[in-house]
Amino acid sequence: MFKGKGPSMNKSSYPPAFPLKHQQKDMRLALALGDENAVSMLVAAAANEAFKKARSMGLGDLDFSAVIEAVKFSKDRIIEN
Repeated sequence: MFKGKGPSMNKSSYPPAFPLKHQQKDMRLALALGDENAVSMLVAAAANEAFKKARSMGLGDLDFSAVIEAVKFSKDRIIEN
């Protein structure tokens, strides 16, 4: 992902190839399927929270890689600039 998206992410430029709002919808559907089948999806659930935060920041129409903006401003951040 970083090979293709990294240069744009470094510039905080997110031209939509696949909108973040659609990625978050797909994450939500995957989590629901996991719930229906009693499958724990801890990493997907954590990722979904980051996508939800990005949408709340108004980034839903940008490329899904814009999720990094939500992570940058997270109090639990693990990415250093």
